[in-house]
Amino acid sequence: MRSVVLVTVAFVVTGCGRLNFDPLGRSSGGDDAGNDAGDDAREFADGPGSGGTFTYTATIAECIDPTAPDPAFCRTTNGQTELPVDLDDSNLHVPFYSYLRFDFDASIAGKEVAAVVLRAVISDGAQSDGPDSGEIWRVSTFTLASLSTQAPTQQGGAALAASQGPVVQLQEVDWLLPTTVIDSSSLCLGMIPVSAAGVNYWNLQGATPPTLRVELR
Repeated sequence: MRSVVLVTVAFVVTGCGRLNFDPLGRSSGGDDAGNDAGDDAREFADGPGSGGTFTYTATIAECIDPTAPDPAFCRTTNGQTELPVDLDDSNLHVPFYSYLRFDFDASIAGKEVAAVVLRAVISDGAQSDGPDSGEIWRVSTFTLASLSTQAPTQQGGAALAASQGPVVQLQEVDWLLPTTVIDSSSLCLGMIPVSAAGVNYWNLQGATPPTLRVELR
């Protein structure tokens, strides 16, 4: 697996993120991600310091019908704690895609990234399980406000991680992502359905919100 090293100098972000990856965790991009990354969004799995593992909770985790973006409509339809990934809702016959944004602080700046793992947990709803977990794509920059006006565009021409196959209630679903996705102060991901038999994950109001585990050398 190819590893990358993060630098603490400023650079222009082409995907999701602020304009500068400030080593103090400050933003110069002026977006409205919902809340800043920091101690509340990070857990130390192996303890701070060189190397170790840092786990970031998503700062945004919302669903929309990409043909008519509106997170409020998705929540009203699917429930306040649900992240559906579905090509064809059985009642409305519309698709639901879910989008995750992670904002990083200085803890991983300047470090060599050894592995990146996205984890989402299937909710406990009666219809939450299904035959396909969905794919993970990198998507264009989005904020909570922008999800009400347009769907983020899928980037790179291919999924970052393939479907994990059938899933069941309360299952932890992990996707191993390329280490190169950690290239700025933020990362925006799409949970893209590939099946009309959809599944539901927990969102930020759910029992177990989506997380991104960054392992350092």
